[in-house]
Amino acid sequence: MASDVTGEAPLSVTFTNQSENSDTFEWDFGDGRKSAERNPSHTYAGAGVFTVTLNARQSGKTKFSSASATIKVEPGPLAKILVTPETAELLPQQKTPFSVKALDSSGN
Repeated sequence: MASDVTGEAPLSVTFTNQSENSDTFEWDFGDGRKSAERNPSHTYAGAGVFTVTLNARQSGKTKFSSASATIKVEPGPLAKILVTPETAELLPQQKTPFSVKALDSSGN
């Protein structure tokens, strides 16, 4: 299992399975994606905090071992600033609302 990891999006993480005597693996990456590989890699495209869980079983057994780790993905470097509306013509003392949105290259 990966130790707790923090990094910028997109963040690629390789997980190491340390379970013994297991041959069935159920990885849940916490972002809706799953894997049955022994030692998977996964890329987190968006920012957020994700709990990764591994359930490992031995064939024919009902017992399983479980482990988890936390992955914190932060927005990447600033790539774009969106201002809405882009232009506005105002008379003196007139006001208009506008919004500003900052995005990284992954849209976070």
